[in-house]
Amino acid sequence: MFAFPRHPLHLPITSALLLGLTVILTAWRVSAAPAPKSYSFVNFNDPKGVSTTFFGINNARQVVGFYTNGFKQVHALVVSARRKRFAGAKAFTDFVAPQGLDNTAALGINDAGRVVGYYIDGSKGLHGYVWSANRRRFSVLDDPQGVGNTRPFGINNAGQISGFYTDSKGVRDQKGVHGFVRSPDGKRFTNFDDPNGIAGETYAQAINNAGQIVGHYFDRSGFHAFVRSADGKTFTSFDVPQARAARTCGQAITDRGEVVGFFFDRRGGVHGYVRSADGKTFTVIDDPQGIGRTEAFGINNAGQVVGQYVDALGHTHGFVATAVL
Repeated sequence: MFAFPRHPLHLPITSALLLGLTVILTAWRVSAAPAPKSYSFVNFNDPKGVSTTFFGINNARQVVGFYTNGFKQVHALVVSARRKRFAGAKAFTDFVAPQGLDNTAALGINDAGRVVGYYIDGSKGLHGYVWSANRRRFSVLDDPQGVGNTRPFGINNAGQISGFYTDSKGVRDQKGVHGFVRSPDGKRFTNFDDPNGIAGETYAQAINNAGQIVGHYFDRSGFHAFVRSADGKTFTSFDVPQARAARTCGQAITDRGEVVGFFFDRRGGVHGYVRSADGKTFTVIDDPQGIGRTEAFGINNAGQVVGQYVDALGHTHGFVATAVL
């Protein structure tokens, strides 16, 4: 069984056949705007899997994620699109870390095609990795303060890598989780906690080319999204206005500072969102094939959003949402 990080929501991953459905959805804006934005959705699964999750997308329209096959094995995947809207031909590449024992997830990719994610080894330890799609080369990435539990989620074009790790306290009581950013040369880890949260409850996710990191932290009221400045001196917290109190996650950030993630509404539904760079506008994203369960995990500078949704049968599918202007 594949182990997810502690997260407010990780939906069960099941699904059926490869889908190539493109639909148009008018998104719900929560602040005043001249006109509503709409998205064109392309929904599909890796043809080798029974479920698929998309987690990251770069500016070359390469998507990373993972799929689960009929034997409950999890394989990382890279999807390359030949067209801007992901219609038509697509190429799937799947891989497993050499030490991964059929449990490997890909979570972030930069414009050079370098992929980060994590795998589970034979001792049930969880390790980060960096994989070069061009050279097919793996290198293991473990925060020196981590105890068999390092999870990188983002890599920028300079080679900075962000994510979180669990220390010895976290192994005991689940409250020893800290964000990190690794230097491009791999020699320096800068570990941090959001000062607004409970110590040991910071889940850093992706990093942009400006060095800003997005994620979420827990406090006594719940969980909130944050943006950490490149110098690490400023943490900006936010919640989606329509979210149930303290139920917002931050997942990825563009170079302009737009943030994607997901939130829980007051009825328990789960929705993706895009937050504008100035923080004034939130666009809620719901895949029209999803039944109250859509999560946005990644975004590129063109505004294409990736994530997963769950359909009426409980099957999980990846999606790419492209803004229709």
